[in-house]
Amino acid sequence: MLALADVAHSLHCAASALQSPACGVVRISTMDPNLLQGLLYQNESETLDFKIAQYPFDKATDEKKSELLKDILAFANAWRQSDAYILIGVQEVKGGRSIAIGIADHLLNRNLQQFVQSKTNRPVAFSYSAETLDGAQIGVISIPIQDRPVFLKKDYGNLRSGVVYIRRGDTTGEADPDEIFRMGSSAAPSAGQPILVIDLFEPLARQKVGHEISLDSVSVQPIQKQPPAYGRGNQFDFSANPDYYRELGQFARETTFLCPIGIAVTNTSTTCAEDVIVTIQFESASIVLLDDSSMPERPSKLRFKLRSDLKEVPTSTISVARFSGSYEVRAMIGTVQPGRTEWSTSAFYIGSRTDATVHAVATISANNLRVPKNVTLNFRIKASERLITPRDLELMEADFE
Repeated sequence: MLALADVAHSLHCAASALQSPACGVVRISTMDPNLLQGLLYQNESETLDFKIAQYPFDKATDEKKSELLKDILAFANAWRQSDAYILIGVQEVKGGRSIAIGIADHLLNRNLQQFVQSKTNRPVAFSYSAETLDGAQIGVISIPIQDRPVFLKKDYGNLRSGVVYIRRGDTTGEADPDEIFRMGSSAAPSAGQPILVIDLFEPLARQKVGHEISLDSVSVQPIQKQPPAYGRGNQFDFSANPDYYRELGQFARETTFLCPIGIAVTNTSTTCAEDVIVTIQFESASIVLLDDSSMPERPSKLRFKLRSDLKEVPTSTISVARFSGSYEVRAMIGTVQPGRTEWSTSAFYIGSRTDATVHAVATISANNLRVPKNVTLNFRIKASERLITPRDLELMEADFE
């Protein structure tokens, strides 16, 4: 399938980072219902908070929006051994079972991600999902254990830059210097834990580009809707596919704007990393993401395809799934020995018909990695269009073979 990568590269698939569209995505039903039910019987703590009403966000003042930001930062910095949750639309009942009263509207996960990530010293791992609990719609903000401390780079609303807000019990306070120092010390992996670094890379050059890549997404458009028939030379060939050039033009339009990207993981520790998996969450309706198995079928010069000419579904280490406007890329990296880099044996393909900047969250996990690591990846896509003639199609034949 990397012949397609060659074509995309020849049409200037290079690099750029993106701008999210105005529309957003609400994550739906991502939690175990039994877990949600169990949370109702717990009291507020370093891992749980109940909110009767939705946070002010759209068209809210900075002061109002800072309430949400402060809670996310406080839970991210909390001393805890499990994920934290904020249940929105739930009335707390101390010493009893809290009540799901529901909310009328949901926040958009992508908008929240952009809002928070643009203000903090490091990426914050969290997500917003819409859940159904006791027949009521509630919002859930999930915050996993992650690297700390997290704080604002600039003042925002009622919050001050450089201050480490922290959740203690059912209240929020400010961490003292000693506490902040211990957070930094605890960020180092425990003995025997691998240290993993993720990089994007260009498959053709096998060159790492780090966490940010700029791409030229070139869409080709045939000038003639009805190009000349294939196999209509001096000697008529009954075995030739007369629609080959038309199909080739359509294939080029559907594939050449897609740029191939690989995933590399480096183990900088002295501990072997077992069964490494990388998942990347994209939340943008403006992009297209495909894997090898979902790429369009190449056209054939033959009228009747031979069995060996049929499309083969390759075995790939990278798969792409789509969920109503969002995408998940999953790369099975396998074992990464100490001091070595493992490269994905296949690629995922990303492109856009319009200029875009996309921020994705990558999660690295391994069997012997206690806490998955989250990093933010940036894709800057510059879109353009190129008109091609029937002669161009003839010259492109070799690129698709």
